[in-house]
Amino acid sequence: MSYLPDPFVSHWRFPFKKLPSSGRSWTPGSGGDYGRWFGAKRGSDRNHAGCDLLMPFGDAVYAIADGTVISYGQFTGPPLDKIYAVTYSLVVDHDTYIVRYGEIGEGLKWKKGAKVKAGEKIATVGRVSMDVSKQPMLHFEMFWGDAGGDLTNKTNKGDTAHYWYVPKRSYQRRADLIDPCPYLLQMADQSGLK
Repeated sequence: MSYLPDPFVSHWRFPFKKLPSSGRSWTPGSGGDYGRWFGAKRGSDRNHAGCDLLMPFGDAVYAIADGTVISYGQFTGPPLDKIYAVTYSLVVDHDTYIVRYGEIGEGLKWKKGAKVKAGEKIATVGRVSMDVSKQPMLHFEMFWGDAGGDLTNKTNKGDTAHYWYVPKRSYQRRADLIDPCPYLLQMADQSGLK
């Protein structure tokens, strides 16, 4: 997959110090066991709203740029759902875009309004599957930042889906969702990761 470099993120860095051992498995058509790329089907009622970066459990996740914490809290697991283990998400306003770092471990607890610095350790990779044989990951979502409300919007789906920047599908996210794949590719290249 190719991308057109975005000058607004020319200083951003990849959220890990190395590429996943599976390579750029978050890109469309890269294979894998469950479509790790944006837009991949998730059952019959939704599409994947981010990119999954397969990394070892507990690996450090780094801030891609300076930013301000919007929220930190539980992302998956009981009582939110019963099919996944408990993981967390950290949502950061990186000025140009909002990023949700999802399926992270509980370790570092962030407060709304806290500042993060580019390259700072902000989380660790969590384990979303209760099956420990499944690969842990960072679930990475991006938003333009020009819509209000919660990032997850389970009513924004199917025939009623309304998105400004991506194809009309059932992502179950708010309207300013964007495909993070080209940005991750640009960040990997800018970080010298091949």
